[in-house]
Amino acid sequence: MRNKLWGLGFFVILLAAVIMLNGCVLTDSTGNKVRISIDENNRMGAVTQVENVGIVEKTLRAMVKGSIYESGEAVSVFGACLDSNDAPFPNTYATFDAWYPNGTMFIINESLPAIQDGYYLYTAPMASVQGTYLTQITCRVNGSDEIARAQGEWQNPYWVKRIALLNDTLNNLTVSLENISFDFGNISFDFGNISFNETNILNAIANQTENFTISIGNMQQNMTDSFEITWDKIESVNTTITNVNTSLYEQLIYVAGVANGSVDRNDSYVVELLWNIIFGVAAINETINDNTLTLAEYPDDRIVFYKNWNIYVEVYNTNGIQIGWPLVGCYISTVNLPNSTNVLMVAQRNNNDNPIFTHTEKVRVLDGFNWSVNCEYN
Repeated sequence: MRNKLWGLGFFVILLAAVIMLNGCVLTDSTGNKVRISIDENNRMGAVTQVENVGIVEKTLRAMVKGSIYESGEAVSVFGACLDSNDAPFPNTYATFDAWYPNGTMFIINESLPAIQDGYYLYTAPMASVQGTYLTQITCRVNGSDEIARAQGEWQNPYWVKRIALLNDTLNNLTVSLENISFDFGNISFDFGNISFNETNILNAIANQTENFTISIGNMQQNMTDSFEITWDKIESVNTTITNVNTSLYEQLIYVAGVANGSVDRNDSYVVELLWNIIFGVAAINETINDNTLTLAEYPDDRIVFYKNWNIYVEVYNTNGIQIGWPLVGCYISTVNLPNSTNVLMVAQRNNNDNPIFTHTEKVRVLDGFNWSVNCEYN
């Protein structure tokens, strides 16, 4: 019996040596890595414990994301079924639920079409009910009871409708100085009663000629004074309109930047409405509507081979106002390997919350690295 036990222990040691030399891995019935430990009290090589080693569990997670829309606009809600490493979870399917702002069900357990493995998309026209809609995606694994849910939202806020109404109003607004007319009143001349007596006629003509000359002189002076007063008023009104228009223009640029940063996609209809408002207001003032832009470029002083090179650009309109995306876009071209041609620069804000455009590129030429930047209205 003792010899049999020693023989079994020798076999276990030999098996372990073979596994170590050949790089083999022991697995259990589910494919997870395992190791064999020996009980210190049993020196005969009996197997007393099996432990899991390095098991990576693929925990199912769900994700859903919406945005801000206007009534009638196409809604796009993205969902995903992921593992613990944020990779698409294999062999999954997803359903979708949504609630109106008052809490009643809007969509119930609707199957989501997959745009690729683990990623899903829901599309439909935005409903007319305004407010915040609760959304939920449910991820399931085929042939398994594993389930995961995530909640999100999409919005149809009241301020979007107000912006649309303001946009329509501005599109119908026409400001034209050509429609301003000047009315100097009815000017009449009364030569009095003229008798047929020759002397009286001559005297009357002389008197009326003098009165007529005086009246004409007074009228000319009055017309001159009136015109100067009216022109001064027009200049004052025009200055006021320009100042108000410039202030509104700056505020709309700021609102557009905030709205663009608060939504999840840069083609949001909200931002498109703000663009139209900005251009509508800019069209009122011929100066602001000037397409001339001034650039201030701030590139890295040093250009080092195979190191990242950076540049940022500030853009100013003809009024000296610093402007940015979405009103304008900047494009950069570089002499590199390969060349960059009209690459859209990244719109950001600096530490002073002013709009700038940035670009980063690795230098792959030993010399002759050049660049050019072009900015234009969108």
